Amino acid sequence: MPEYDIPSQRQHNQLISDHRFTAPAEALRWLIAVQAQDFFGALWALGLRLPEATLETVAAAFEEGRILRTHMLRPTWHFVAAEDIRWIQGLTSSRVHQANAYMYRQQMLDARIFARAHTAIAKALEGGRFLTRNELAVELGRAGIEAQGMRLAYIVMHAELETLICSGPRRGAQFTYALLNERAPSKGFALIGDEAHAEFTRRYFASRGPATIRDLAYWSSLTLAQANAGLAAVKSDMSMTRVGDQEYWFSKVAGPPVPQHAIAHLLPNYDEYTSSYKERGAIVDEHPAADLFDYAYTHLLIIDGLLVGSWRRVIEKTRIRVQTRPIRAFSEQQIALLQHAAQRYESFLGKEVRLEIPA
Repeated sequence: MPEYDIPSQRQHNQLISDHRFTAPAEALRWLIAVQAQDFFGALWALGLRLPEATLETVAAAFEEGRILRTHMLRPTWHFVAAEDIRWIQGLTSSRVHQANAYMYRQQMLDARIFARAHTAIAKALEGGRFLTRNELAVELGRAGIEAQGMRLAYIVMHAELETLICSGPRRGAQFTYALLNERAPSKGFALIGDEAHAEFTRRYFASRGPATIRDLAYWSSLTLAQANAGLAAVKSDMSMTRVGDQEYWFSKVAGPPVPQHAIAHLLPNYDEYTSSYKERGAIVDEHPAADLFDYAYTHLLIIDGLLVGSWRRVIEKTRIRVQTRPIRAFSEQQIALLQHAAQRYESFLGKEVRLEIPA
């Protein structure tokens, strides 16, 4: 596989150019998890991977609990399919707890406090109640547990990592929490130990390949030793290509990308196309990734799988303005491709999208 094929193969495997699923939960199971601290950006991340998806159809899967939002992996917010949440947390949460250990100590949180907090949270949510984080803080306070600011955040995150709680439906613009056993009572895939490790590794390289062992370790928070062990367990299902001194792995059954005309995509910030990899040189052309965005322009533009610039959304009452910042001036052909991408985003939102190209 030549180096220039990596972007097209990744677009194919990440469902950006191959819309093989029709339901958000189906796409999510294929992708394992989707980064979701920007909630509406993450809805679009799923939407652009589904044919004819709309904001309403993807949001409905969240509101109904078919997809859940919780802290996992690096750690940050992620969408995950309801039937996958337990075994993925079982495989990876110990590594996240290790990453959080300093903050646990700083916030004076130990096993005794966490046990008391879990009891209070379970009591507050039982019976199908959905509470916001601030409402959970009140309940924790009633149990004699100080829970404000970062201390509250890490108490709640610990309960998520231990699969006590997950996202509930939104209440207006506010997010709520629910007991996982009530929100998703099905145990889903009962994977543990080596079986879970192999399944996770298989799905990663099927959905993210071609990718390296370091990419897998970075994305999952597993150690390099754990990542190598996972690859060893599924290596017979994998193919490998070498680019320079890097070994890139991908699933044998993924299939080649279907040839297509040039196409552009408006990626949301934190999209898996970029956040899944420790090294991003394969999709950046000759430009360093750091030059592509800043704190204002965090969404990325790709054409034929290569990063060509960044964009930001300006939300107005009746429309969304998409302000772009190219690496170099866009050609007329590129502008036409970006206009088509903006039209697709408009169809997803059900709201006018105005693409703004700098002079």
